[in-house]
Amino acid sequence: MIKNNNGKNRRLAKVKKISLVFILLFLIQVNAKETLDIRADLTETEILPDDPLRFQVNVFRLGNQREDIYFEYFVETNGKIKFIESESVAVEKLGSFFRTIELPSSMIEGKNNLIVKATFQGMESTAIKPFTIKKSSEFIELPKKYVYYIFSILAIVLFIFTIFMILDYRL
Repeated sequence: MIKNNNGKNRRLAKVKKISLVFILLFLIQVNAKETLDIRADLTETEILPDDPLRFQVNVFRLGNQREDIYFEYFVETNGKIKFIESESVAVEKLGSFFRTIELPSSMIEGKNNLIVKATFQGMESTAIKPFTIKKSSEFIELPKKYVYYIFSILAIVLFIFTIFMILDYRL
């Protein structure tokens, strides 16, 4: 009588593959070095000259404990750095925080870049986000519904004025 060991061999092969995957994951985790990655997201990509620049910084760091990371914020216009600010922030594995930069009044309208640079134990990570400073308008911009109301009222007043002019002319 011949025994069928195919089912047993398949299970043994699956166990060996799973074990190999766990061993590789363990070795990767043990040998993993510290890493640092950041992302910057602007709350608005178009701002007026006097508006502050608001953004969120997302940090990913492969490490086991809370560490201070040095951040530098630059505003670049036509290849020239116009603004620099820096700080240290304590971050564990993942971190996210909002920042606001008051831009100098010398900033003119046009395309600019926000550059966020993070430094930690000799590692650097940089995020670049473009934004535009719009030309400021001297006129007050009204919402469309108010413009419709104003034109409607003017049309009614003009209609009533025309009726009175016609009635006055006939009398």
